[in-house]
Amino acid sequence: MNRLRKVMVSSSSSVERRVECRKEKDEKSKAWYKKGNKESVLFITATPNSELRDLLQNEVDKSSFRIKITEKSGTKVVRMLQKNDPFKTKECRNKNECMICSGSNPGSCRDSGVTYRINCMGNQLENDEERCDSEYNGETGKVGYVRGGKHSADLRNHREDSVLWQHSLEKHDGVEQNFEMTIVDKVRGDAMKRQILESIRIGKVPNEKNLNRKDEWNSARVPRVRITRN
Repeated sequence: MNRLRKVMVSSSSSVERRVECRKEKDEKSKAWYKKGNKESVLFITATPNSELRDLLQNEVDKSSFRIKITEKSGTKVVRMLQKNDPFKTKECRNKNECMICSGSNPGSCRDSGVTYRINCMGNQLENDEERCDSEYNGETGKVGYVRGGKHSADLRNHREDSVLWQHSLEKHDGVEQNFEMTIVDKVRGDAMKRQILESIRIGKVPNEKNLNRKDEWNSARVPRVRITRN
């Protein structure tokens, strides 16, 4: 009985030590940037010779902020060469219903976390010269096929909050137009980056060609930081 009790105590102590070791390891992995009295970390895109990182770190060190500037790791060569699904079909199974693949520039309609562009392609009742080619820019964490389907359904049902239907009303006398959707960027798992890319693209479209609502124009302005050398 005493021997059994000793074995149980020893086993319990061993489990506790493993738990403590794992806890310490997790804490170290989460607080690695706190060396040097830093409170937070900022990840940036890598540049040759870490020039941008060094420049930003020098400027931050001059301020009262205790932030560590760290470069993001690049894409591994093996990730660029390998295919996760070598048997993945290239043809869209619902091409006629897909807003992306039914157009002149079909893309990866089954990818999620994308930015996209929708262009007005006119209507068969109008002359080609009169096509406005207006542009809407958006982003979604969902699959591109699903987002395009939502736009198509809203247009087809003449929903008031549909930017495509509102464009048909305002610019084409209520004649429903044809639209094409193109996947521009694939940014899965980074909502902020998608929103920034969307904002930049909205800002590049002339106002008379922009289908994004006015409130999206205002919220789409990306603050810019300029760092100059003394």
